[in-house]
Amino acid sequence: MSSGLDMFSLGTVKLPEKTRHYDTHFEVGLRAPIDHRDINNAAESINLSVIALYAGDHWLNMQSIVKRDLAARTERYKPGVYRYTISHATPWLDAGRVVRTWLHLRLVVEEPGPAGHRGWRLLSHEQMFAGEGKGRNRRVIRIRGLPPEEQAARYALEARRAKCAATADRKAREAADKAIAVYVRSILDADPDFLIPASWAASGHIEDGYVGKRLDAAADVVRDAHHRLQLTRERLTIWGHALNCGLHDATVNRPAIIPLPGDDADALGTLI
Repeated sequence: MSSGLDMFSLGTVKLPEKTRHYDTHFEVGLRAPIDHRDINNAAESINLSVIALYAGDHWLNMQSIVKRDLAARTERYKPGVYRYTISHATPWLDAGRVVRTWLHLRLVVEEPGPAGHRGWRLLSHEQMFAGEGKGRNRRVIRIRGLPPEEQAARYALEARRAKCAATADRKAREAADKAIAVYVRSILDADPDFLIPASWAASGHIEDGYVGKRLDAAADVVRDAHHRLQLTRERLTIWGHALNCGLHDATVNRPAIIPLPGDDADALGTLI
């Protein structure tokens, strides 16, 4: 645990003599010692939370930050766990501590507002930190706000990764063609009057305009949806589960389910 302020500290700030009581609690939180390691390890989630809290705004005063942080905490915790209101000192202290972490990670800067009110400007609505690796090898690194040469190298790395991911996604879509065709045929074999469910559109795997239409009339559209909508590998797996649910719904009222031929069964296994 750090025993003092770090290189991104606020410096020595003399409080106005007539500072409100709650403002003083905010200042105490703002000056609180922090555990650098814990904050650095949580930088990605802290980054995402501050972007969500600002909600498109570029600058917020102290009161706005306290109110929004209080609302987020109240929603995050189970009912009754965080029971404080804006008239209690604790939310002001907690919000001050939160801003302290933002300053440490260089996500915000203190800057007076148009009327001279104290506030903090969000440096970027773009994600600045991201986690990389898995398990014990996972670490959180800064991906934006780097020195020019490092930032250029980061952009180049992300471009290479995006290209590799796009290629892998395309190959996965091509490999799923047979399984999806088998699903469509099997659903129609089980229920020739099957209607495209709203859940397929809600999950983003088919356009809204096809909801409620007969599958036999839109079979080609469904068979090609994963290519047309450029599904990623992750979304392709979810699409496979959705089709499997559709097959279950189509067969649930049948007295007996006819087993799929071996090749067709193997094809379905490649998708889910």
